[in-house]
Amino acid sequence: MQFDRRSLFFSILGAAFLLCAVGVLFLSDGVERQRVSSLDISPGTVDLGNVSQGTSCVRTTVSNIGSGDLDILYVTKGCDCTSAKITKGLLKPGEKRDLEVEWDTRGRRGNDKTEIGVIFLRKGSDKKEATWFSISSRVIPEFDVSPDRLECDQNTSQTFTVSIISEKNAYRIVDTQINHPAFMASVSEEGDSAKVTFSSEKWQEGFGPIRMTLKTDCEGEPEFRVPIILKRNQ
Repeated sequence: MQFDRRSLFFSILGAAFLLCAVGVLFLSDGVERQRVSSLDISPGTVDLGNVSQGTSCVRTTVSNIGSGDLDILYVTKGCDCTSAKITKGLLKPGEKRDLEVEWDTRGRRGNDKTEIGVIFLRKGSDKKEATWFSISSRVIPEFDVSPDRLECDQNTSQTFTVSIISEKNAYRIVDTQINHPAFMASVSEEGDSAKVTFSSEKWQEGFGPIRMTLKTDCEGEPEFRVPIILKRNQ
């Protein structure tokens, strides 16, 4: 009897593991994430190395390496910071087409990564499948935020400075926009920095990351997400 109970336990454990293994192959919208796919993306990963904040464009090749027709449906993105373009429709065995990706790294810094999925159907199947392409980089900021975190008690104010640190761009800050009434911003006369004052009197509990947009006299508007630590009086 002891042997039977032990066998039953391991049988149940094995079945649960198998269900979990099958589950991870599917995305939340019913798209199967293939380990071995008839749709190949080469290269499947691209490391851009050091990049400035801005838009990077990457092109890779999508191929049908199987023996049956594939129907390219659409692409799915890992975040709103990317856009992707591919010709939809029938892809016969041996055929190839380009996948073009634009990745906007404004407001990002440090090591970063994004993914693009190509969703397709095999001929005669209604089960959506996906093959994934990833891009990574180390984003070098063009601006510095000092300090990068603010600690503030209630009914007090703190100020931080945003400065241009990029050596290749000689543009000036001409205006700022911030998506919360607790912040006031002013640009220095030289145009190389912006003073931003935070007032806790207008702070709303539960408000998410602060987005600050710096307008310059050059094309493009670098963005920053400024983390705030607000100390509440006991």
